[in-house]
Amino acid sequence: MAATKIDWADVTINPITGCRNGCEYCYARRFASRLAGRCGYPAENPFKPTFHPDKLDHIRRLPGESKRVFLDSMGDWFSEGVSPAWIHRVIQVVHEKPEHQFLVLTKRPDRIQEMLHCTALPKNLWLGVSVTRQADLWRISLLKESIPSSTKRFISFEPLLGPVYQPGQKLGGVDWVIIGAQTGPGKVAPDPDWIRNVIMAASPTPTFLKDNLRPFSPVGIFQEFPEVLR
Repeated sequence: MAATKIDWADVTINPITGCRNGCEYCYARRFASRLAGRCGYPAENPFKPTFHPDKLDHIRRLPGESKRVFLDSMGDWFSEGVSPAWIHRVIQVVHEKPEHQFLVLTKRPDRIQEMLHCTALPKNLWLGVSVTRQADLWRISLLKESIPSSTKRFISFEPLLGPVYQPGQKLGGVDWVIIGAQTGPGKVAPDPDWIRNVIMAASPTPTFLKDNLRPFSPVGIFQEFPEVLR
């Protein structure tokens, strides 16, 4: 369990790390390389999908006060190379902690049904997808198709690397939207119109603008949470 610089989460816990998605902007891969051979990250390939069963106790030891817990800041649950058995073990522990809300992001919603086959999802588990540009919109459609409507859905438009919506387009059927800028080497500055159009498409869904949008946002910074996440 670790305090986090992610401004929409209270805590990060990573029982599953690594992925094979190959994203060129992945901060987690860079960070994992610094941990090679330490903290459970394999020395020869620190971003290899890896299960950390000791982190399950970190979830169990979360104090009673409700927290927003990001469960995969250092990997992707639905990447190739991840065992469904790992995910099922994490979900079992999430069932044990209904007082907290657990959030999972993926770039591979096409694998959700395969990996979660016949798994009962707890009400306090949120599943979301990362969308960086218009070419990623298929992820939202597959997310909606792949999980029951009773499961909370969220979208992270981070890093926002290009236009996603045009004026008048709407995003529906999700419970929360996060928007953020790219950080790190070679970062892309988001156009204010990209940000504005995502905000308008998401309305009236609660929308959270990350602090790193301050230099770019045409409407200032507002940080809304769905009621259950407040």
